[in-house]
Amino acid sequence: MSNLHPDPALHAAFDPADALAWWPRAALGRALALLAGRSDAAVSTDTPADDEADLSSWTAWACDRLDIRLDRRPVLRADLAAALEAAAPALVWHPSGDGFLLLVGRGRVLAPDGARHRIGVDRLAKAMVPPPHPSLLRQGRRVAALVGGGAALAEALCAADAAGAQVSGLWRLRPAPHATRRAIRHEGLLRYALASLALAFAAQGAEVFLWGLLGAAALSGQAPAGAWLVLLLALAPVLQLSQSLTTDALSRRIAGLVRRRLLAGALCLPDMELRAEGPEGLLSRGMEAQGIETALSALATSAPLALAALGWAVWVLAQGPLAFGLVPLLGAVLVAQAMLFRHFVDRFALWMQASRRLTTRMVSWMIGHRSLSILGTPEEILSSEATGLSAYAEAGKKMDHASLGAFAVLPNGWSILAVAALALVAAGAGAVPQRADMAITLGGILLSARALVSLSGTWAAYAAVRVGLVQMAPLWRARPAAPEARFPPLPKSGTPRLAVQDLPLVRPERGLHLSFRFPVPPKARLWLTGPSGSGKSSLLRLLAKGDTTGGGHVLSAAGPVAPRHAARAVAMVPQFHDNHVLDGSFAFNLLLSRRWPPKPADLEAAENIARQLGLGDLVDRMPAGLFTQLGETGWQLSQGERSRMFLARALLQNAPVVALDESLAALDPETELVCLAELDRVADALVLVRHG
Repeated sequence: MSNLHPDPALHAAFDPADALAWWPRAALGRALALLAGRSDAAVSTDTPADDEADLSSWTAWACDRLDIRLDRRPVLRADLAAALEAAAPALVWHPSGDGFLLLVGRGRVLAPDGARHRIGVDRLAKAMVPPPHPSLLRQGRRVAALVGGGAALAEALCAADAAGAQVSGLWRLRPAPHATRRAIRHEGLLRYALASLALAFAAQGAEVFLWGLLGAAALSGQAPAGAWLVLLLALAPVLQLSQSLTTDALSRRIAGLVRRRLLAGALCLPDMELRAEGPEGLLSRGMEAQGIETALSALATSAPLALAALGWAVWVLAQGPLAFGLVPLLGAVLVAQAMLFRHFVDRFALWMQASRRLTTRMVSWMIGHRSLSILGTPEEILSSEATGLSAYAEAGKKMDHASLGAFAVLPNGWSILAVAALALVAAGAGAVPQRADMAITLGGILLSARALVSLSGTWAAYAAVRVGLVQMAPLWRARPAAPEARFPPLPKSGTPRLAVQDLPLVRPERGLHLSFRFPVPPKARLWLTGPSGSGKSSLLRLLAKGDTTGGGHVLSAAGPVAPRHAARAVAMVPQFHDNHVLDGSFAFNLLLSRRWPPKPADLEAAENIARQLGLGDLVDRMPAGLFTQLGETGWQLSQGERSRMFLARALLQNAPVVALDESLAALDPETELVCLAELDRVADALVLVRHG
């Protein structure tokens, strides 16, 4: 391990045998495949040796090949030990970046030779943290000397200063969102579900036996056994609490899995489909996603309780004198409830569709409120909303009628029928059944009625999940494009040679059937012009994404431009309405194409570009400079400031080709000239779109 970092103090906590547990950086592909349970042939391409951006791009490709994701969020040094406790499976990188440990359990690492080593969490945390900077040590010694302290105080001061520092060497491995089965295993959902069901049966059983003990004592006139009574009284609430905690953990994991799957699907939707959805449809889908999470939590909570209550109800009924009559009757009620449930699902789906249409339309009216106010839109047009509200109310009414029979009539009707059957049997027999038999049967009837009520809630939650997933099917089914079999060559920086060969652009709805072929040589300044709807913006989007799924080629000096590397070859500034300010700091919005959190060099580059584009006054006015929050509730930018921020964002991408799609239209002539001069100075090759 001594070849990984020049400072031997960093390795003092490790035994010589543990030094063999370190993996070299070149074996990253094999290590990832091992953690993912896949053959390392899937990522046989050599790991990039030096460049951090190349390693990041290669790692993203390898994760796509292995259907995994890496959570590389930095961790506060003070929280590092706690994070390592629950991080496995994970990679623990050496501060030098030359090697890593393969964390497979709490404090357990897997060596390249297959041997397992147990290294304490504290030692792992120490291995991840570089030695203190000499200037920090000198400052600590000076402060300690002023107060008469020694080396121990100086070290304590350095440790306190470093506690708030971030450590970025922990890569936690998780299944890809679309790998649902692996995600279920990783989250342990089956284990939690079985534990919740077992605890529900145990809690309900303790309650049943407690009431049985009290009932037997009441009927016999004798006090119940004290030991059993105390045991059941103590056990029942403990089991109920344990079941609630387990169910809560299960609900959180299910909600997180569904949220990640839907978010990943949304990011995989084609641009044209997102445009067709519009903000109204996207907001509606977001609300539906929240509804699915709520319904899944309700389902995880109610299903174990309903099954446990139903199981114990059947068992208690089977102990009574009417077992052969009431148990089949309960089965018939359950079948009838399932049949009515199918009708309820259909009505619920229609109500959800009406709700979504109403939400979409209302959001559309809200977005266009200013236009409606300016135009003085006639009242009869505005009152058309009443039609949507009426349809929504009618669908809700039909859904309520369908739910009445399944969720209200049957549970209460069962109790009436069961008690009536008990009375008829007693009347037919000519004698009142024994008190114990009567108590057992009535107890079973009450338990089964409660089980049917719980089951009604389970059916309702299942209906919401089922209908919601049908509504969200486009997001649920969306998957990223299949990754390349081998890591595609990276575009060479500083060589802006691009060539478009036979790139098709087909828009049947507009009558467009075009094929493009043109070069983008070094220092090129290309100007694309044409009437609106002629395909200029669509061409730039294909170029910026390296999208050749329809045929043709986008070539760079290193070969074909793969979609995953397109952002390194072409930086595109879309039209104003297709670019957005995200909730976050000004620096965050500028550095979207770079790493976050940024390094000092990134912040310096961002501020320099912003000032060169005429945003220096804005940065000086902002209360926190580059770290001023933007967004709906933050600092508001003018259209011109937003346009220049979008341009700076693209230039910070450091791509050799910069493409602008009417991106300077919001600028006044003087500011536009300043931006064009900066573009001419910075961009190796430039492609501009002008309409007209």
